[in-house]
Amino acid sequence: MFTGIQLGGVNFVIEEVKLVYNVGKQVLKYQGYRIPTKADLLEAKEFILKMEKSASVSNMVQAAKNIPKNSWKRGALISAELAGLFVIGEQLGRGNLIGYKD
Repeated sequence: MFTGIQLGGVNFVIEEVKLVYNVGKQVLKYQGYRIPTKADLLEAKEFILKMEKSASVSNMVQAAKNIPKNSWKRGALISAELAGLFVIGEQLGRGNLIGYKD
């Protein structure tokens, strides 16, 4: 079974995972994060269900009407840029401009 790259008799992958785990523990402790309790999960579930009930097409249309024109233009420009990057990535991945190489 492959368990990683052996460097000087030390399993490199396992050592890196241990490092990330320990650093992550310290960051979470420093930031004051904790594992969510059952009460936290129930509160989140109730919030989502409440949002789902209050969501309606008319509310979404009204919210869309309140967005300034500059934000729409910026969003359209960013969307076009992302679509272009996706197309370029697809062409590079296929190794061909149109279709796939045989």
